[in-house]
Amino acid sequence: MIERFTDELDDFLLTIRFVDFLDIFVVATIIYLIMMWLRESTSESATRRAMVILLLYIGVNLLARLYDMYLFQRIMQVLGLVLLFATVVIFQSDIRRMLDRLATWNTTRGKGGPRRVIQVVDIVTEAVARMAETRTGAIIAIKGKEPWEYHIQGGIDLRGIVSLPLLYSIFQKDTPGHDGAVLIEGHHVIRFAAHLPLATNVPDVSQYGGTRHAAALGLSELCDAFVIAVSEERGTISVAENGRMEEVATAGELKVRLDRFWRTHYASVKDVRRIWLTPRSFRFAVLSLAFATLLWFQFAYSPDQITRIYNVPVEFRNLPPDWEIVEPLPSLRQVSITGSEQAFQLINPADLAISLDMSDPEPGWTELVISREHIELPPGLELNRIDPPELQIRARRLQRLELPVEVSTRGTLPDDLSLVEIRPDPDTVSVLAPEEMTRIPDRIYTAPINLSRITETGTYRASLELPEGVRLPPDAVNEVGVSVRVAPVGE
Repeated sequence: MIERFTDELDDFLLTIRFVDFLDIFVVATIIYLIMMWLRESTSESATRRAMVILLLYIGVNLLARLYDMYLFQRIMQVLGLVLLFATVVIFQSDIRRMLDRLATWNTTRGKGGPRRVIQVVDIVTEAVARMAETRTGAIIAIKGKEPWEYHIQGGIDLRGIVSLPLLYSIFQKDTPGHDGAVLIEGHHVIRFAAHLPLATNVPDVSQYGGTRHAAALGLSELCDAFVIAVSEERGTISVAENGRMEEVATAGELKVRLDRFWRTHYASVKDVRRIWLTPRSFRFAVLSLAFATLLWFQFAYSPDQITRIYNVPVEFRNLPPDWEIVEPLPSLRQVSITGSEQAFQLINPADLAISLDMSDPEPGWTELVISREHIELPPGLELNRIDPPELQIRARRLQRLELPVEVSTRGTLPDDLSLVEIRPDPDTVSVLAPEEMTRIPDRIYTAPINLSRITETGTYRASLELPEGVRLPPDAVNEVGVSVRVAPVGE
């Protein structure tokens, strides 16, 4: 087993590239960010289940690859897609919360300032402790980073500053809104007498209380709100957060919990860095890197060298405008290339070409030898063979000529029209002709203009008919204007 691992390591070191490390790092960063979002935006149990599934998937894949279990590796690839789909279905509520958090990122950070936050925490703690002593039933929900509007029904808008008299007056037993929930956002009470959704799994009434506690737990299951419930029967204080409800023994414990929640959800940038740079975050980073490395080994890495053969066209570049390649006609060469599977994924066969520099041509026949420098290949691919490697070409120099243009016509004008004038515009064109050409033309004709279709004076377009061996310069257009002037017969 150790020898097999050593061989795998040797193959890896021979084929790994810098861009592969960069590839793994980018994917690991994305996975790390997703895991941190899960940590902040989902319940602790959901995060723990996701981590266990991820670790099992990594371990099984490593064993399958180490022992060359080819079929099992393919099954695991399919299973990975199934697990991804199942994760979306199972954790859909948690994922929705994560997306809600992303949509409202940075909108509540630092709201109210540190001094105002401390005041709100102290006020809420004191009010809840007093209501517990007097056995005044109450439910107070404090908004986190996620939207909660579509989870809450009813209530009366208030927008009042959080204060002890305000909280005491709302939960007085003879007031109509004392059975509802008070909603706090930042340092404001934004609504009171609101109705919260009941929990999916209603807690034990004998332990926590009745509907008030079920509503507190229900809201914490749907968003990241911090909900405090005071029992009217027993005078106890319960806290619902991340879908879990716990009873706190003292007001001091409540203050610690509330202060930690507030600094997490209303933290400054410096505080956020402190939250993310923790030993647990480091473990998440290591796990993300391991998972990204596994994905790379599973889907991108292939140490086996394979050979593929392509038919590649020959192209000439940098040919001066006063030269032309007479032979050969555009041709193909059979090219054999060797490399790893992931290296071949970096090329498009349609983009492969043998490129020959013809910036300094010689007249007549020349034999060129095609080599590695004439074909551009990505890193990790090597040229084995070009068949055939030799290429015979014939180049010739061209001379520039300025020749008059003569308009060709066919047919006759209608009986009621006579031709006054027909002339090209321009009346001369520049052409290129081989220096060795024996019969140099003295003019260039246009394609015939059909006079039978002429009904009035005007300008028409006509293409040029170039003699064999003659061509236009690279930037020229193969047509001219033809000005035709006609008049009625007898004028």
